[in-house]
This record gives sequence, C-alpha cells and structure tokens, in this order.
Amino acid sequence: KNFSYTFQDCTSIKSIPEIPSGVTNMCGAFWKCTALVTIPNFPSELNDMSYTFYGCTSLETVPIIPEKVTNMQMTFYDCVNLITVEIIPKSVENLIYTFVNCANLSGKIEINANIEDLSKTSGIFSGATTESGIKLKVSGSCPVLKRIVAGASNANITL
Repeated sequence: KNFSYTFQDCTSIKSIPEIPSGVTNMCGAFWKCTALVTIPNFPSELNDMSYTFYGCTSLETVPIIPEKVTNMQMTFYDCVNLITVEIIPKSVENLIYTFVNCANLSGKIEINANIEDLSKTSGIFSGATTESGIKLKVSGSCPVLKRIVAGASNANITL
C-alpha cells in the first residue's frame, strides 16, 4: 500500500490515530505537517520512509522504526525539535541527509544500517545537535559508523 504524500502540507494536524497495516511506502507522507507532534506505531511492512517527516518542526519523538525499512533519505530533514530516534535498523540502505537541522537531537542513537558506501550517509547529521548543552552518542553495527561521526564535524556528536 502506498501512503506517499497523504498528509502533505496539512499544517494543522497534530496527531495521526493509526497508520493502516500493510503500508509499505510512506515517502513524504507527513511532508511539512508543522504542527504534528504524535505518531502512532509504524506498520511492520513499511520499507520506504524517505522524506516522511520532512519539515515536521513540532515532532519530538518517533516510534521504533520497522526492521524492513530500507530508505530513510531526508526522513527527519528540518525536524528542528526532534529529540530522539532510538534505533536505525540493519535493513536501512540510505541515510542521506536523514537528520539535517535536527538541532535538538540528543541522547543515544543506535545505527545498525548495513551501509558500506559512505556516500549513502552524506550529510546525515548536517546541522544536527547544535543547541547549546546537548550531546548525541552514536553506537551500533553500521560498518561506516566511525566515518559518519567523524564526517559530522560536530563535537556534540560522539561514539
């Protein structure tokens, strides 16, 4: 099932009661839903989360990302109030610009994506974790994890 751009530019929507089971593609589903705060659990079949929360400036947390997700390009781009994303699953193949401008991203994130080509992580933390006094600790089994953190060029983001 395709859920792409379903709620695009719905600037007054604050929560979503349920995402239907069987949804596999959520590309841009909540694009610039600037008031969105609450997200229900994702369907286990989900595999494309590219641009899903692009510009969701009120979003602070998200549920666990399903094990079948492969594409997270720009998923949280400009989610300036996003605080936590717990785990990036091993199935993920694309993390390009995933957390751009997530200034409040903090705590711990486990990146297990099985990515060996560093270009598939370009700009992942560009402009992230920039608010004063916050830190982000990155761990996980991603083969290029050390290079991702080094490439962030941000003292607030560490292994």
